[in-house]
Amino acid sequence: MKKRAGERRISAVIVVGLCVGAALAWYLRPASPSRPAGSASIPAPTAPASSPGVRPEPAEGGRGAQPAEQGRSSPRRAPLPGPAVPPPSPPGRAPEGADLAEGERMKPTDRGRIYLVRLDPASGREVLVPVWRALPATSDRTVYLSRLVRELLKGPTAEEQSRGLYSPIPPGARLRGVEVRGEVAYLDFNPQIQPAGGSAWVEVLLDALTYTATEVPGVRRVVLQVNGEQVGTAEHPFSSEGALFDALERSEAATPVLAEP
Repeated sequence: MKKRAGERRISAVIVVGLCVGAALAWYLRPASPSRPAGSASIPAPTAPASSPGVRPEPAEGGRGAQPAEQGRSSPRRAPLPGPAVPPPSPPGRAPEGADLAEGERMKPTDRGRIYLVRLDPASGREVLVPVWRALPATSDRTVYLSRLVRELLKGPTAEEQSRGLYSPIPPGARLRGVEVRGEVAYLDFNPQIQPAGGSAWVEVLLDALTYTATEVPGVRRVVLQVNGEQVGTAEHPFSSEGALFDALERSEAATPVLAEP
């Protein structure tokens, strides 16, 4: 009996020891980060999805904060308001004597004015000077326009050179074709028409072309082309100066014009 009682005491001590060890192991376990009771996990923020093909609205500052478009526009020349200039048919397709609508005819004439340039000593600026040219008689406005521009390309006579007159047309420029449609004259040149000089030289060139082409009766606007492509647009700025314009008009010209002597 005494032996059995001793075995029971030993078993009880072992059980108690195991319980105490388990309690100590639980108490000394590594601590995990706690979270307030009742709180839910918060997902990480994600960027809002945008619809395909839709550009997000600009940030503070609006559309004015976008970078400026490439190219530089002349201060006085900008796309004209109103309907766009109609595209021309291939230039130079109206030979003399061709059947034209009544509106494309004019009173027969055998002379015309072109606009050359000289330096004005009083102001120190270049000015346009109208000079007359004898031409074969025609009543065809397209033919008349072609002859005027070709005379401008020829430049001044020896007598005019002695008076300090010269042509603003760059060397190597060649007229590829012309067309007159209503109030619009189309001039198509090779790439050499675009000068490499500064903005002042570009202004004088554009003004001389504008004044010369609008000598054709009924023509008010001039569209310039290079190798058949309209220039002066955002896609095709004119010259290295990046001049932008839709169609040229006398009312926008910046170069002074001298009265005829």
